[in-house]
Amino acid sequence: MHDTYKDIARKLEAHHDFRVLRRLQPRDRINEATAEVDIRNGLVFDVETTGLDTENDEVIEVAAVPFTFSSDGRLFSVGAAATGLPGYEGLQEPPAPLSEDIKNLTGLTDEMLAGQRINLSELEAAAEPAHLVIAHNAGFDRKFAERLSPIFQEKAWGCSFQEVPWREEGFRHQSLEAIAIGFGCFFDGHRAGEDCRALLELLSRPLPLSGRTGFSVLVEHARQATIRIWAEGAPFEKKDALKARGYVWSSGEDGRLRCWYRDVPETGYDEEVAWLEREVYLYSVDLFTTRITAKARYSGRV
Repeated sequence: MHDTYKDIARKLEAHHDFRVLRRLQPRDRINEATAEVDIRNGLVFDVETTGLDTENDEVIEVAAVPFTFSSDGRLFSVGAAATGLPGYEGLQEPPAPLSEDIKNLTGLTDEMLAGQRINLSELEAAAEPAHLVIAHNAGFDRKFAERLSPIFQEKAWGCSFQEVPWREEGFRHQSLEAIAIGFGCFFDGHRAGEDCRALLELLSRPLPLSGRTGFSVLVEHARQATIRIWAEGAPFEKKDALKARGYVWSSGEDGRLRCWYRDVPETGYDEEVAWLEREVYLYSVDLFTTRITAKARYSGRV
């Protein structure tokens, strides 16, 4: 019967009115490491939470899945059994009952979380060996991780949502589910452990246009510093041009400057300042900047 289903799928694929999605099958071993490879340890991290407020909402599920990789972005082994590194998955009961939206999104219930507590010692043991922690939306996950344990403040972080050019590679959306569909796959998402394994499997695949793997692009980006340019004193009437360029407004309520800012690659700093002088200020400027590396990127400290 299984072969019959495969035959049906092939027939449907041959017809222009149909697309076939196959279940994503995350692997424990993606590439074989040779003796001369300098193997690094990584951790893919995901949380499910009671909401989107990184300061006040609560973690209700955490997954930390170890993997090994090389400096040029090849993935090798995934999971505790294959890598020999500790991993961790755990649930935690929040102070208040879950909203219906969170229940529907995560598949978790109050009954499943009752009496559960995250074992921080085991979570920290999983994080300790990691040279790089990755998440799909690290700006969200890292802030919750650092609330759980200060060990995550010491780690370099990469973001598969921000640091892989999905749209330029032909993907219409950047959610994990949409990326899987772009690769002709689907998976049962929104549980932390499943999302972690799905993410690594998707990052191991060649991107449609460049042919590079998403993970190799992520690693290359993560090791590069970025420069945050603070556009202090930019004329109010230039706000639309700044926003269209990718600048973000900082209200100053968190102690940072009250102005528009943008993060650019270190190599793109001169070009960005030239654009500001030409299109925004109309004169030469010497702006305040912040140099950011993967050790602080996506944290609440920059």
